[in-house]
Parts: sequence; structure tokens; C-alpha cells
Amino acid sequence: MKANGGYPDLTKVRRALVIVFKNIGDVLLTTPVFSALKRSIAGVEVDALVNRGTEEMLTFNPDVDRVLVYNRKTRGLGRLKEELRLVKEVRGAGYDMAVALTSGDRSRNFALLSGAGIRVGAPKKNLLGQLSFNFPVTMASSGKHYVERNLDCLRRIGIFPERQHRSTSFFEGSEAAEKARGLLAGANLDGRPYMVVHPTSRWMFKSWPPEKNAALIDLVQRELGMPVVLTSGPEAFEISYVAQLKSRLTTDVTDFTGKLSLKELGAVIRKAVLFFGVDSAPMHISAAVGTPAVALFGPSFAVDWAPWGDGHRVVTSDRHSCVPCGKDGCGGGKVSDCLVELDVRTVYDAVREMLGKSSHRRSI
Repeated sequence: MKANGGYPDLTKVRRALVIVFKNIGDVLLTTPVFSALKRSIAGVEVDALVNRGTEEMLTFNPDVDRVLVYNRKTRGLGRLKEELRLVKEVRGAGYDMAVALTSGDRSRNFALLSGAGIRVGAPKKNLLGQLSFNFPVTMASSGKHYVERNLDCLRRIGIFPERQHRSTSFFEGSEAAEKARGLLAGANLDGRPYMVVHPTSRWMFKSWPPEKNAALIDLVQRELGMPVVLTSGPEAFEISYVAQLKSRLTTDVTDFTGKLSLKELGAVIRKAVLFFGVDSAPMHISAAVGTPAVALFGPSFAVDWAPWGDGHRVVTSDRHSCVPCGKDGCGGGKVSDCLVELDVRTVYDAVREMLGKSSHRRSI
């Protein structure tokens, strides 16, 4: 199975499965793996196996032939049926190669049960883990961007993507693009420059206080004359946060909070001249669609999770020596002082500078 240099012979690989049991933004950051496989192996079909709720990061992507979805929210007998269904589908697909980009037991099991002759992944330190992957990968736990960590799985089998081919990608599809265009037209923003502010995250200890977001939006609209489109996810805690933010605004804002699917959100971000937010999936979507981002980072590691690619700006506190700590708020209390105490003017200056660089860019 191993050719020169300890790499497998990829010339006979016709079908490959990429396994990613992670969250929304994590799945988006795997897209360079799919494009690299397509570019490196002539005629290969590449499928994905992901958690339900994350599949929209890969649908419509021309480098992904099929997206298999695992419903991890099933319980008891339902979970057993779900896993047997997927095992049958994966086993029957005739994969020649399985690449597990996540290291849990489920990723390992599906890689092994796929029957693929080439199995790539980071094994656990037990016998089954060692047997699961015949091309084991030692993946960095931190200190290396998640995109590069994913690509290390391909480097293990002799695929070395050039830097210009490591971009992330997101495809919203024509229906979502048309819905976004209609919403923007209704707000008199279709064809006009605007900035997206997405202040929330799945983990709110990564977020800036609502009153500071409101102050920033007022400054951007009043001093720079840049219209702001406010977005968030549909969860109750996000809607509540945005309501607090809006109660402190002194300028009018276009409010799409809780109204957009992930695809529609991507379409709205694509047309923006700038994205502002925190470490979150929408931040990664911004980078994937080519919209410059200003992102606030507190406890999470920017070196691992910053907006991927050039032309973005990360803002962190220079007053807290503990940054980044990797914790869910100070002392695990769900509130991060390094973000709470981040000065509005410091953030505004970064936004103003980035808007200046993006002044030539227009929504189309």
C-alpha cells in the first residue's frame, strides 16, 4: 500500500470520504482539503460525512460530490438505527480512501468501517486507535491554524497544496443569493456599500458587551456614513443580546437578526465591504467569501482560529497578559474581562482603517 517515501499510491483512488464531526465553522475550514484532493487525484469523487446542522458549509461546493449527514441528536434505539444506516451507506460506497479530520471514536469507527484501503487520521493511544489508521497523523493541538492542521492529513499521504490553493470556500446557491438581494433591496442597500455586524457567537464568552457594539455601530454610521446591517443567529440568547444592543443605539440600523439561514447570511456577507464580529462561524464565512473582516479575540487562540487568509484584522487586548487563556470566561465564569474591557475607540480605529482599505470595493 505504501509507495515511495512512505506515501500511498493515490493513482488508483477513485472515491474518498472526508470525515468531519465538528461544528459549523470547523467544517467550513476543511474546504481546502476537498479542493486539494480534487486537484491532486485525477477523476476522484470526494464525499463528506458531517454532523447535521453543518452540511450547509459544504453543499453547492463543486469539490464535494456528496454530503452524508449524521444526526448526533438521536438517542437510544434511534441512535443505533442512525449509525447502522450510515455504516451501511458508507460501507456500500466503495471508498478507496478515508480521511478523518476529527479524532473522536466515531470518526475512527467510520474510517475503519468504510473498508477503505487508505485510512488517514490521528489515532488515539490504544490498540484499536493504532489499527484504525494505516497512515497515522500527528496533528498539532494548538499553535497552528486549523486549516493547516487539516492539510497536515494530506501532507501525510504526499499531497502538499501550494499556498495559493489553500483558500476556504463557501457557496450559497442561487436561491439564497436571490433572497439576500431582495432583503437588501428592501433596505435600499442592494448595490450600495454596507458593513455587516454579527456580534454573537455560539459561545457568548467570546462576545463584546452589547453597549460597546452599539457605540461602535453609532460611530461607524454617524462619523463614517457607512450603513450597518445587523445579523445574528436565531437562538433565543442571541435575539435577547441583540435586543439589548438595539436599545442602546442612537442611529437606525438594518436589522436581519434571526431572519437568515446560513446560506442567506453568507450571501449578505459576500456583498458587504466589511464584516465585524467575533470568533465565530460567520467570521469564517466572511473570509471564505472574500469579505475583509475585523474580528475581536479574547480567550480563544487567534493563531488557531483567526479569519483565514490575508486582508483581515484581529483585535485583542494588550492589557491582559493572560490572553489567550483558552477558558470559557475568566475563571470559567462565562464573562471575559479581556473583551469586556476592550476600548470602543481602539476597535473603531481598526474598523475605520479597514473600511479605508476596502473603499474601492462595492456590492454588486
